Amino acid sequence: MLTLGTCLRLVCGRESNNCTEALAGRGYGADGGIADYVLVTNTRDILRLNGLDPVTAAPMTDAGATAFHGVNRVRGLLGADSTAFVFGTGGLGSFAIQFLRVLTPARIVAVDMLTERRKLALQLGAHEAIAGVDEHTLGVIRDMTAGRGADAILDFVGLDATINTGVAGVRPGGAYGVIGAAGGSLTANSIRAVFVCVRS
Repeated sequence: MLTLGTCLRLVCGRESNNCTEALAGRGYGADGGIADYVLVTNTRDILRLNGLDPVTAAPMTDAGATAFHGVNRVRGLLGADSTAFVFGTGGLGSFAIQFLRVLTPARIVAVDMLTERRKLALQLGAHEAIAGVDEHTLGVIRDMTAGRGADAILDFVGLDATINTGVAGVRPGGAYGVIGAAGGSLTANSIRAVFVCVRS
């Protein structure tokens, strides 16, 4: 049996939620950031705040890190003439918009049902915002990308409707990432020849 923190995934730089020796990730099977005290077994799990207010830093350990993980998986596809769509611009999606704006030159399109969230998405760096996913959204994606499809779609909703629209809306060779967990599922019929990123 391996010592916790020394499995191949961790040694290769993957995060602890990918550890083959852990029963479940921190916060699920082991105490996480909401516990009064957290026992860490690896110095990788400790970050110095260097004066940053813990209240400001706390969301980055979950929402910020989750959104960054999704953006990081697709950012290699996002050059100057690319378009990235963010489905769902609540807590996670709003972080993703900010990361996309800072880390890529892509045009960012926020997609959300709520007017207030679309307005906030524009303030946070989205170039455009459209109403949430419905039967017209695929056509809108095609129109906004001159018919070729999105270079990347990050789905922070995860319903069947957003998954099916997201997979169908990505250009060949593009990337669709489902991060949201609202009960939808990827099926053999919904997957085309796209690179699909799933939450890990």
